[in-house]
Amino acid sequence: MYDMVRGTVIGMNSLFAYLKPSISIFNAAGIVGLIAFILAFYAIFTIPETHEKDLDFLEE
Repeated sequence: MYDMVRGTVIGMNSLFAYLKPSISIFNAAGIVGLIAFILAFYAIFTIPETHEKDLDFLEE
């Protein structure tokens, strides 16, 4: 999981560097932050619920 988080930082920095010259620094940071929040909420809401699910199993 942590590798995926570290990998997205490269894309976020690249997008910020691309947007920074055309719009202000604050707007570029806001757009990158908004995209990050949208992706985070999508990930949270699409994770299957494990409440009352037996997690003690072996994959064969």
